[in-house]
Amino acid sequence: MISPDERDARQREDGDLMTRVTQRNRSVLTQHFLFNTVSSMFDVDTDLLAQPNRGPSKVAFARHVAMYLAHVACGLSLTAVGRLFKRDRTTVSYACRRIEDMRDRPQYDRAIGMMENTVRAIVRVSPALKQDLQLAEEENA
Repeated sequence: MISPDERDARQREDGDLMTRVTQRNRSVLTQHFLFNTVSSMFDVDTDLLAQPNRGPSKVAFARHVAMYLAHVACGLSLTAVGRLFKRDRTTVSYACRRIEDMRDRPQYDRAIGMMENTVRAIVRVSPALKQDLQLAEEENA
């Protein structure tokens, strides 16, 4: 059995390791989290979401949703989201406007709202994601 002191020491080491990994690979957790969430919802390969080109319309739409979630649910600035997706902030702005316009339709509003609430809830309980989001914004400053 592990003593409480030993457990605390291990948690500090894990936190230090997570900080070093996150600082070396800026925003890697946020990117993987968003890509995996959206790719599972839209049945799109995560590698396609990271492509530098637009890709098929299904992939572009899924990427737009991921950008929207990064901005709205995760609270990242447009510039930080652009950096995360290797896109210009104006592209992110267009994606967010496009998704907001689609939310006028009830079926899209329910689906996007569900994803938004899920992402917010996960970010709220995940210290590693919170730290990663802070690092993403700090890169912006």
